[in-house]
This record gives sequence, structure tokens and C-alpha cells, in this order.
Amino acid sequence: DAAGRVLDKARIPGSRQTLQPAVAALDATRALAMMRDTGPANRIRMAAGDDAGANWQDAHATALPNPNASVALLRLRDGRLLLAWNPQTANRNKLALSLSTDEGRSWSPPRLVEDAAGGEEFSYPALLQGRDGTLHLAYTWQRRTIKHLAFSPSWLESAK
Repeated sequence: DAAGRVLDKARIPGSRQTLQPAVAALDATRALAMMRDTGPANRIRMAAGDDAGANWQDAHATALPNPNASVALLRLRDGRLLLAWNPQTANRNKLALSLSTDEGRSWSPPRLVEDAAGGEEFSYPALLQGRDGTLHLAYTWQRRTIKHLAFSPSWLESAK
């Protein structure tokens, strides 16, 4: 509610092998959830709801690879969705950002922010857009510290 109290809880159908949902409100009643998949699919799972979270569609595997790692999802002020993820089916030695202009039906090619060859790990991302429009990405860096990157939305397009 307006005071931040939980009104109700609802389980996302088909989400038994998922955890750590990242939810973005698309508008006043619709939302998209993207989740870490602990099953054999090695894909990010996604579910949508259109009644303010009371009910959700079945969670289904997307085409986006996932090495059983958490993801972060953010709806930008301009309506696009930003996803932070590990774009592979094994290991967490790459961390990337992708944009969707169609509410998660398709995603831009991954823009790598970390790319290591060895046993490095970049995981547990979090996203935020500041009041000035700056985007912030924080994540676990090699399980030793938290790394923070700040960038403008236009930086995401500069790699095209």
C-alpha cells in the first residue's frame, strides 16, 4: 500500500525451481518477474502479471542463458527494461547488461561489464536509476567486495 505494507502474497505458478525474483512494474497493474532457475534448463525464467500481482502467468524459460545465478531487472524512466545478468549457461565470469524495448519479449545483445577467463566471479547484481537519470549497477566482485558502476543510459547504446 502507500505506506509500504505488504497487502498479500501470491506464488508464481511454475516457479518451484526458481528463486530470487527480480520484479519490474510495467504500469499500475502489470508487472514482469525474471528469476534465477535452479533446474536443468540453464535459462532465465520469466512470468508476467496483469492484476497488480494478485495472479501471475506460469513462469517459463526464456532464451536467455543463466548459470543458476541471480539477475536484476529495472524499468527505466523512458519505459525500457534493463537486465543485469550472467550471459552463459555455466560460470559467473561474465556480467552483462541488456535492454528491452518491448516489455521483455526481446533483449539487446549483452553489453559486457565484466569478462574474465579464469575462476573469477561477478554475481548478485542490483540496479537503480538515480534522480538525475544516472544508472547504477552494484554487484559482488569475485566474492571479495562490492563493485559499483555508474553510467548514463546513452552508454548502453554506445556499444552498438
